[in-house]
Amino acid sequence: QGSFSVRLREYVNQNAFIIFMLLIGLLYGGLKTTFPSDFQAVFGVQSFWRTRSLDEGILAKPLSTWSSMLFIIAFSMSMALLIAAIHTNVQHVRIFNRLFPVSEAVITTKVVFYTLLIFAVVLLKYFFLKVMGYIFGLEQIVQVQFSEFLRSLLFLGLFLPVVMLLYLSLNHVAPDTVLTVSSMAVLLLLVTTVIRVFVTVNRQTSVINLHLFSYLCATEVIPLTIMLKFIVFNF
Repeated sequence: QGSFSVRLREYVNQNAFIIFMLLIGLLYGGLKTTFPSDFQAVFGVQSFWRTRSLDEGILAKPLSTWSSMLFIIAFSMSMALLIAAIHTNVQHVRIFNRLFPVSEAVITTKVVFYTLLIFAVVLLKYFFLKVMGYIFGLEQIVQVQFSEFLRSLLFLGLFLPVVMLLYLSLNHVAPDTVLTVSSMAVLLLLVTTVIRVFVTVNRQTSVINLHLFSYLCATEVIPLTIMLKFIVFNF
């Protein structure tokens, strides 16, 4: 009976993840219905590989528009849900937390907090680039850099719910494997985004230039290292 009780509580704790998954699905569905052209510009496979698409959809609109905010919120919630799942998974593999599983309230608090944090980081990234661009005298590439950063995050973030489905399906069977796959998904998203920013900026101005390379290291590589440390390699 004790074993059944522990197992039951572990399954119940997944309800919070399932509810957020439904919210994310509704949010993406609402975005596709309400902003079809913006949705296609961000999530169209052909648009993802065209530099010209940086001037289309929400990427051509001010960051303060409702559509831009909602797309960023959708990504932030998807990313937050996966990070919360990773951290919860790590806690559950410990004996103490197997006996006392993380409550739904704690999971919900984590997801909401991470969502707000990621949302704030994405918005602050733009102002951070503005300041760094002014310091390095590279204001002309800030808009292209941020647009590619945002496009890559939003497009790749669409696959995060798929990883969450894997988590919900297999976590109770192979938690270590699911933890590795989830962590690798976050790692690939962040690293791929930085690589695409380098490639896009290089089309504007060669990154072989030491001054520009130093700027990109300061605005992309160092923040990436910090995020990977806290999200993926913290445990």
